[in-house]
Amino acid sequence: MVLAAVAGVLGEEAPVDVGKKLKRPTNSILFLSKTEKNLIKEAIIQAELTTTAEIRVHFDSHQPNDVILAAKTTFEKLGMTNTKDRNGALFFICTKTHQFAVLGDQGIYQKVPQNFWDEITLLLSEHFRQNEFAEGLITAINLVGKKLATYFMASHRDINELPDEISFS
Repeated sequence: MVLAAVAGVLGEEAPVDVGKKLKRPTNSILFLSKTEKNLIKEAIIQAELTTTAEIRVHFDSHQPNDVILAAKTTFEKLGMTNTKDRNGALFFICTKTHQFAVLGDQGIYQKVPQNFWDEITLLLSEHFRQNEFAEGLITAINLVGKKLATYFMASHRDINELPDEISFS
């Protein structure tokens, strides 16, 4: 069971008028450019060099009633509850509803302070409001990696338990 979760909103919640185009497509696969996807993947790889925690990013183009519940379901579908130390962290971005959630597994929840995710959520919200989605995720991934290294320091025996690729649905 995933224990820690926070949610926020991506930039504008909806277009102001029908004729106004969104700055990004709502299709999750098309939401980022190939370059942005590669930069996010590289940020995950770099962050995981300092911690045994596993970081994933998932873009969802559905319209869930509850973004936290959708993120928790995705967390489990991605096998993030199967890490040795239960220290997976998921950035879940819903491109249709313009919401996001950041989740941590029970190993993280047991070790980090209650307000651990507040700084991450604030940072993401600020970047997302400026339509800086890749930049926000990269900065947040770096910060999560740095913070989790305090509790889950990487060692030479660390193995990469989950793919570093961005996932989409």
